[in-house]
This record gives sequence, C-alpha cells and structure tokens, in this order.
Amino acid sequence: MKHRTAGRAGACAVGLLSIACSQGSGSGAFPADAGAVESGVDAHLEASSAADEGADGDAEGSDAAVLPGCDNGKTCALPLTCDETDLLCEPPCSATEPCSADTFCRQSAPGAVEGNCIGPDYQCLGNVPTAPVPGASYFEVVETYVDVSSGAAVPAVGLNVKVCAATDEPCASPANFGTTGPSGAVTLTVPAGADGFDGYFDVTGPSGDGGTILETLVFSSQPVVADGPGPTTTVTTAAALQQTVGVLGALDATRAQVMVVADACRSTPAFGASLAVSSADSATKVGYVGPNGIVPGASTFPVNAQALGDAVNVPGTMTTLTTSYGGQTVSTLGVVLRPDVLVLAYLTASPLPSQ
Repeated sequence: MKHRTAGRAGACAVGLLSIACSQGSGSGAFPADAGAVESGVDAHLEASSAADEGADGDAEGSDAAVLPGCDNGKTCALPLTCDETDLLCEPPCSATEPCSADTFCRQSAPGAVEGNCIGPDYQCLGNVPTAPVPGASYFEVVETYVDVSSGAAVPAVGLNVKVCAATDEPCASPANFGTTGPSGAVTLTVPAGADGFDGYFDVTGPSGDGGTILETLVFSSQPVVADGPGPTTTVTTAAALQQTVGVLGALDATRAQVMVVADACRSTPAFGASLAVSSADSATKVGYVGPNGIVPGASTFPVNAQALGDAVNVPGTMTTLTTSYGGQTVSTLGVVLRPDVLVLAYLTASPLPSQ
C-alpha cells in the first residue's frame, strides 16, 4: 500500500520536499532490469507538482544560479519542488553513461535504455509535510497483486482482500472486502476517518503454483486521503519466501515475517538507512537486499532499485518499524503481527511526532 500514485497523500506530500541538484556521473553499471517488477514494490512514480512545472525560460529560485544541470525552465529551488516523474534535476544515465557509486539508474520508462541517477534524499527530515485533511468520508482504491511463488511475477487471481482498521488486530470486522480479478486487481472502498485511511489490507488465497500464498498484511506509513490506484504488491508461498530469505535462517511458523520497502524524501530509495524492529529478539534476523538478493553482513540498505529489507521470525502481536539515517529518524510505523503471516510495510519519510 505504498501511496506514491496520483490522488494519494504521499504523492503530494512527498513531492513538496527539499531536494538538491547534482551533475555528472562516475563509475558503476547501468542495470538491465531496472524497470522490471521488483520484490513487492510499485515501480510507478506518477505524482507531479505544479511547483515544478510553472516556469518558462530561465530557471528561477534562490539556488537557480548553481543548477546548470536543470533544463526546460525547471529549477530545484527549495523547498517547493516536485520532480518525481520528470527527474530533470538528476544526472542522466544510460548504458554508456553510468551513475556514480552511490546512486541508481532509474529508467525513464519500462524497457528504456536511458534514465536518471537516483540517490537518497534526506533533506526533508524534520520538516516533512503532514497529509492533507480528507475531503470525503470514503475513498475508492485499486490494489493490485502479483504472485512470485514460481519465480516469475504473474497476476494473483482469486485472492481475498479485506480492509482492516488499524485497531482491529485480527481483522475480525473488516470494513470491506473483495476478490482480485484476472489482472490481479481489486477495487475497494476504504473509510477515510479523521486523518485518512490508516488501516491495512489482509490478503489470503490461492497461489499460481497450485498452493496457497502466505497470508499477507499490507501496511503503509502514508494514509489514503483520496481516490486512486495503489501499488503493485507481490505475494508468495511460504516455501518460496523461505528460498528468498534462506540466508537468514529457517522461518518459524509461530512468528511473523516482515518485508520493508523504505523511501527517503521525494520517493528516493533510503540507501544507507538502517532498519530497527522494536520487538526483535535473539531469534530475529534482519537482512538488507542488494541487486542480487540479501547482502550478508549488511547493516544498512545498499544501493538498489528500491530500499528493501527482511526481518524474519519477529515475535509479538505488534511491533514498530523504524528507519534511521545519520542519527535521524526517517520513518516509523506500528504494524500488526500474527503467527505465520508476511507483513509487508511501505515506509516513507514521516513527520515529526509534534507536527
């Protein structure tokens, strides 16, 4: 439930953040599969802002003079910029124009041979905008799921998806429910509440390989405050998940398994950030995912298409997931835990508690 798409809180809120322009490129390889479906993540960045679109001619803004890398009249003037889609203030990259060691080449479109170098952006920390007040009592969202149990991402057909309140730990009284169709999508009505829908989705059903998916609870640190599409989220069987996280040890069916997708500011992957799980004990193992799977010994999210992490064998009925960078909190989210479930949490830079 990563609310990056147009019409959701994260699209506007994340867009109106501080950013910086950099130029040039250094060593590093252009990934051939940068536009492919990634482990449980939404690769779309559909949000855009008029603050980034209104200028014609020369760039304007207090920092425009030092931004020769920006073009088409765009500026990276702080703090109101939003170029999640066009990325004109990011260095270009291609097969012959690689990114620097600490950035990743995000393709301009699926299958494209060129794109822009993306690195983590933490300038918004301590000044993250709060989500706007909901303008309706209910919103209609489209959630899409793909099944990766067989090793290839295929539409997850026939899944049962329940809309659960954040306070309903067993999801005993779902606010709504539906079944995914041939494309793996389901349209659901969610209650807005005072601050937007801040609950979760409980997903169960058949797997494309003839088995049953591991029950999946999908959370996001951004509330839903408008109609719109959600992300494409992956589901998998317990056996397939075990293969993916095998380096961390055997999965304990009496505990929950957790997968985290972490962003910094402007929806940039939170490279270099670390993940903390509040209820973790000696049996809980955390792994950070690189381009070729979990990186043994890594203590922070490595450079990758997305900042992905796994925490296996997490005890308790609730836990708090926190990402931090340089001593600052990037994001925090409380999630429900149950035995033998996969918790998928989408984290983005969070406002301070006082905001």
